Amino acid sequence: MQWFGFALLGMCVATSLRRSLDSIVSFNGIYSAILSVEAGGPAFSVVWSREYVAAYAIGAACVLGVNLVVVPWSSERELRATIATSLQHCKLLLHLLAKTYTLEITVDERQARDALSASIRADYGLINDRLSDSLFEINWSRRSLGQYRAVAQQVKKLQQDLILAHSSLTAIQPGDLALFESHFLPSTLKPFMRMRAVSEATFEEMCDGAA
Repeated sequence: MQWFGFALLGMCVATSLRRSLDSIVSFNGIYSAILSVEAGGPAFSVVWSREYVAAYAIGAACVLGVNLVVVPWSSERELRATIATSLQHCKLLLHLLAKTYTLEITVDERQARDALSASIRADYGLINDRLSDSLFEINWSRRSLGQYRAVAQQVKKLQQDLILAHSSLTAIQPGDLALFESHFLPSTLKPFMRMRAVSEATFEEMCDGAA
């Protein structure tokens, strides 16, 4: 009984906080040998209990090995993939918004634009989920969790700006399009195209870096 607290703590640490509930359930199998005697059950068997503890100790060692070797890399890889996918969505939405501004967008592209705007609203939640998955894992990455959080915040700002731009462009009334095309668009087209080229090149570099 004197080692109960230490053994339970070891189980929880070995499997990380996300899996501690499973560890407690597993530990119940070991502790039941002691409880059964106290409840008037079968006689306590030292050999049986020792083998039971050894079996779970081997299992805990395997779980710890997976956490040390496999999970940290897969967790980070999933996080990077989610960030890269979100940036790809932002890049494509930026392209479609630019075509909306220049009045070159087609009906199919307009539908894709609206779907992307809805999709990137959910992307930030997915990134946060991946960050939460990595929070309790042992990580041997060159980048810290704090750096990934900073990246996630910057991605969120890009998403919010694109969503705002989408809302503004789609709010233009059909009756205003003729005035926009004849007066406003010609005077702003050249600087807009320069900004578009720079923005798309920047997104291209970010997507390559996140891949």
